[in-house]
Amino acid sequence: MNLLYFVMLFCLACVFELMTLPNNLYGQGVLWTPYWLLILLWIQALKNLSQGAVYLAWGLGLLVDVLLDQVLGTNALIFGVVVFIGQSFSPRWVLYSKIQKTILVFFGLCLIGAIQQLYLEIFDQAAWTLALILRAFASALVWIAYEFMGSHVFFRKMGRGS
Repeated sequence: MNLLYFVMLFCLACVFELMTLPNNLYGQGVLWTPYWLLILLWIQALKNLSQGAVYLAWGLGLLVDVLLDQVLGTNALIFGVVVFIGQSFSPRWVLYSKIQKTILVFFGLCLIGAIQQLYLEIFDQAAWTLALILRAFASALVWIAYEFMGSHVFFRKMGRGS
């Protein structure tokens, strides 16, 4: 059941990743699109500590590279790094407050965006932009919403919420 749920969420995240905001934000609508796939993989990495998760993320990254016609290996590298970092933080993750988690997600996604930009700059001669910080900020906002929804679901299960 968990695998089917993950596959459905992965497909939904792919659809959200392909959708962009309307280009009425000074022509920069794509800058405010969160890293949907990275957020999903980060959440999955915190819950799944098996070694196969890194290989699965790498394979899904190759699939996304092929589907989006990007430099082969870009998303594979990024997805693998996200799962590896997420799994290394997993044992200590419950000790952090929501604010600390959001800050870690923001800076983690900024780091991942910088790695992606460097990789593309080396292999595709892409110009350096600040898009990674704006996308990381939008992703941190999505993470805040995820944390907020998770806390309300938890309290409803405990019978304390309204």
